[in-house]
Amino acid sequence: MSMIIAPGLSRLSAVLLATAVLVSGCGINSDGKPRALPSSDVPFGLLDQETPTTTAVAPGGTSTPSGARQAVIFLVDNDERLFEVAQEVAAPGGVRQALQALFGDLSAAQLADGLNTSIDAGTRLLDVTGPTSEGMVVLDVSRDLSTTIRERLRLALAQIVFTATAVPGVRSVRFKIDGELSDVPDGTGAATSRPLTRADFAQFAPKPQP
Repeated sequence: MSMIIAPGLSRLSAVLLATAVLVSGCGINSDGKPRALPSSDVPFGLLDQETPTTTAVAPGGTSTPSGARQAVIFLVDNDERLFEVAQEVAAPGGVRQALQALFGDLSAAQLADGLNTSIDAGTRLLDVTGPTSEGMVVLDVSRDLSTTIRERLRLALAQIVFTATAVPGVRSVRFKIDGELSDVPDGTGAATSRPLTRADFAQFAPKPQP
């Protein structure tokens, strides 16, 4: 559409006049109610625009749109074997967040499924160091863990080792108790200060799925 501008019309007046002409053709009728424009009249590219979404990727876990992570923790079933559970944890979803979830309270759904934990209530994760280039992490836990009776302690340590090594890049775990490197029992009950792996607690490994 072309417009003829009167010689005396100012530049501002011309702009206002052009705007009025454009508005009159934008789908608003004389009754003041908006009307849907056919897609052929919509400027190129606007129909294809989508609202961007950000999905955070968990280091070792499934990502969720909210930015949380899904980690793997190991609880105890009725047969005194470890049972793998996926649980949402805070970012970045590493060893610290997975173990904090493991040391936390069980949910009503987990209890209803017959799951439990051998880790004494009150046991706290004080610090995590690593992993090293060899895949070892050092876990500093509160003394509450060492007060667990020996048979339950082996199962509690199995829970911790399996949960920590579920995080990519982690293969073994060494323990501190209240800041000091400490001997802990391996799967046979023998006290050791060496790094422990899943193989040390193979008798507690989850039952094979049918």
